[in-house]
Amino acid sequence: MTVIIPGYNKNTVAIVPDRMQSGNGRKNLNANKLYIEEFPGTISGMTGNGNFIREAIDLVKEDPNFRKSEYTPRIVSRIGYDAFKDLKNLMINDDLISKYGFTIEDVVRGYKKTENGKDEVDPEIMKGAQRSLSDESDRGPFQGFLNNGLVTVGFNGKTPEMYIATPLSTQKISAPYGAVGSGADLASHSLAEFYETVSNPMELSTTKMIEALVRAKLLAEKYNGGVGGVSEIVYMKHGQKPTIIGEKECLLFEEIIKGKKIELIGKRIANRGLDDIIKGATFEEVEPTIFDENPKRIKLELFLRGYRV
Repeated sequence: MTVIIPGYNKNTVAIVPDRMQSGNGRKNLNANKLYIEEFPGTISGMTGNGNFIREAIDLVKEDPNFRKSEYTPRIVSRIGYDAFKDLKNLMINDDLISKYGFTIEDVVRGYKKTENGKDEVDPEIMKGAQRSLSDESDRGPFQGFLNNGLVTVGFNGKTPEMYIATPLSTQKISAPYGAVGSGADLASHSLAEFYETVSNPMELSTTKMIEALVRAKLLAEKYNGGVGGVSEIVYMKHGQKPTIIGEKECLLFEEIIKGKKIELIGKRIANRGLDDIIKGATFEEVEPTIFDENPKRIKLELFLRGYRV
């Protein structure tokens, strides 16, 4: 699965997803889980079955009324919910018709409706189909259509907002941070611990906010096999276009956080490096300030390569 971690302060929204994607017994650490250009004025990240979500969004984009000049998170979430719901029903319907010759509506009413009234269906087959539709466990036959989400951040006027859409609902995330996906429990724990120390989340600097989101991703990755790959970092200030941090810079951002945690990078130097990356500095500009004059450089490099130090 995955983890998508959104957050905001008074004038900036951000999303940090991992890059893990798994299927057919294989794992891919280069998945793209972001929608940045599709819904101007917002940023979205997806969790679950990427193929299902992309197909749903592609169907939306085929609508001639799709493109607007600006969107709000609420509008995007409603669009996502409607698209997911329709595609989910279509796919489940196709599956039921292929296997049993009846539809979702037939399962709900308990019999197959025909022009002449109703057809008798084996009661055990009908009960099995009804159980399948209500099975919300991870092994449920239709979970590939249900366990999908689109997290969207943006602004409603000048107010930052976050919403999540699934095939079953759309809802606003009331806190200024969140976590969705298989790694959400650990990520949420990390975020809750951090925000307990923050007196006013709205006044939190953009760098400190994004650092908290990336730390949450790193904790989820450490203990959840479904989370992995280098963080993607995207943020957007009110009235501006999204800022996408490069992959090398994202990796260095993670390394600085890890090194600072075990005091192999000085706090002041680490914080300056993180801030420089968020403000647009390149890997080549920041990396020497972290490593070249670091008296603990050898230990730091060994640690980042996986050795115990």
